[in-house]
Amino acid sequence: MSLLGQGAFGSVFKEKIGGVTCAVKRIKNYDKEAMKEVVTLVQLDSKYIIRLRGFLLEDRERQLCIIMEYCGGGSLRRQLQALQRKSREVGMSEAAADR
Repeated sequence: MSLLGQGAFGSVFKEKIGGVTCAVKRIKNYDKEAMKEVVTLVQLDSKYIIRLRGFLLEDRERQLCIIMEYCGGGSLRRQLQALQRKSREVGMSEAAADR
């Protein structure tokens, strides 16, 4: 298990479950908003959205675990920033070629 990220509501870990690599979001002291996230994820079905693999409620520690498909390319923010940099570089090289 390795930490992928941390946010206001909990932490996300990379874990192997049944031989499959997953991203597991662990939310301590979950509330109605966290449960709404699970309900929404259950309803979504698109190749463009990370898939929910399951969820687990741990009553002893009042913890919600949301088990998601793992995508190894890093965060969406990092991917978009890299795309912006690449786009700027292409624009600069095209401008230099026009001179």
